[in-house]
This record gives sequence, structure tokens and C-alpha cells, in this order.
Amino acid sequence: MESESLAIEKVGRKWKVIGSTDEWIFRRAFNRKWKAKIAVEVYKSGGKWKEYCERINQVPNHRSPPSHAIEAMRKANAEITKLSPACEEITAYGDYLYETKTNYGVVTLTNGNDYFQRLHDTWYEYSKYGGRVHIDLGCNGYHLMLTKNTYVNFIDFVKKRRSV
Repeated sequence: MESESLAIEKVGRKWKVIGSTDEWIFRRAFNRKWKAKIAVEVYKSGGKWKEYCERINQVPNHRSPPSHAIEAMRKANAEITKLSPACEEITAYGDYLYETKTNYGVVTLTNGNDYFQRLHDTWYEYSKYGGRVHIDLGCNGYHLMLTKNTYVNFIDFVKKRRSV
């Protein structure tokens, strides 16, 4: 095992260790190259799948922050701050989303009535499954979670409402 030179190749979207036997390392596909490299190290030292899993759990988090998404949402947050939406506009947008049944993942009802606005990253900071960088905006019991795909609709709604 130790003298073998093991090649790591990208196959589709995964990384595979190329070999001719039916051992655990050759049957697996790894979603990151660094994980495949650790698998090779464990395999060469005679380790099994369990040792590989233990080793992976000891490695610090390798994810990098979503800097592109954060920068885009910072600009969106600044645009919303400049727009300075009133509580009535936030409530009207929440009502509009419920009426059109497009509220899933965008608006939730809360108990608080205070106005709040903040940039929130549930993907990197909190490692929430399905999390993302978004703007939390709320008032009068509504909590809007505006993403890069939904904040433009909110801005357009407010501008259209003000022009009427």
C-alpha cells in the first residue's frame, strides 16, 4: 500500500482515486479534492473508512465565505436603506406576497412590530442547511427575507406604490 502511487482524477463533479482493487478508497467519490488527498494518506497508512471519517471530522472548516453574494447583498442593502421603506410598505408587500401565493421563503409572520433591517448570512456564519445571504427586513409582524433574486421585486413594488 505504502509504495503505491495513487492518482486522483476529477470525474464529473467528484474526485476519484484511481486504482485496480475493490478496496474502500477506489469505490468512493469525494466532493472535494482535499478530501481525496486525505483518503490517500489514510489508505497509504493502512487505514480504513472509519479512520478516514475520523480524520475528516478533525479538519477545520474549509469553506470560504460567499464573498460575491455578500458584496451583491451589501449593495442591495444600501439601495433599500436609501429607499427607506415605511412600515406600511413592508406590510403591503407582505400582504401582496400572501395574496399572490409567492410568499414561500420570502416572508414569515412574527410577533414584533418594530422596524428592522440587517444583512444576514445563514450560509457561512451559521452553517444552516439551505441558508443563504439575505436581507432581513420587517415591521408590523412581517419578516421579509430578501435574497438577490427577490430584493428587486420589493424595490419595484415600493417605487410603483409611491408613484401611484
